[in-house]
Amino acid sequence: MVRSGKLSASERELWDLFGSMRRHLDRALDAKMQEESTVTASECKVLLLVGDATGRGLSLKDIANRLAWEKSRVSHLISRMERRGLVDKTRHDDDNRASWITLTPDGIRVLAGAVRGRDTAAQRYFFDQLNAGDAELIAALSNRVLHSLGREAAKLGTAEPPG
Repeated sequence: MVRSGKLSASERELWDLFGSMRRHLDRALDAKMQEESTVTASECKVLLLVGDATGRGLSLKDIANRLAWEKSRVSHLISRMERRGLVDKTRHDDDNRASWITLTPDGIRVLAGAVRGRDTAAQRYFFDQLNAGDAELIAALSNRVLHSLGREAAKLGTAEPPG
């Protein structure tokens, strides 16, 4: 296999290992969320954002920005979630062109199950595998990478490492 670029063999191996771990972890988290609830991982991400928002609602544009997704992707997902009774979409009071997304009582109930599944899987597959100091190291590394990408951790909803 021909490889070009500036990564050393050990850097490529680490990068591939990191990517594999992340993909498999994401799949395990998604599977556990769906086992505990009726939502997909993407729907859960939206429910979490909206549920955590001050005032219990967010604009469609804010959701797209926070998830780093295309606005059209979020719009289609919100429409499906609205048909399923998980969210309500209304016009924003300040801007008639903007959609305001809030959770319905069913959305709140479904979110509770999804969070329970996600947290169980995150604890088992990730946090239970950490040694002393690992959480702080991962948080510092994540913040450095986000900073290098021009992102601020606070904008993405990241928290301090568990202590």
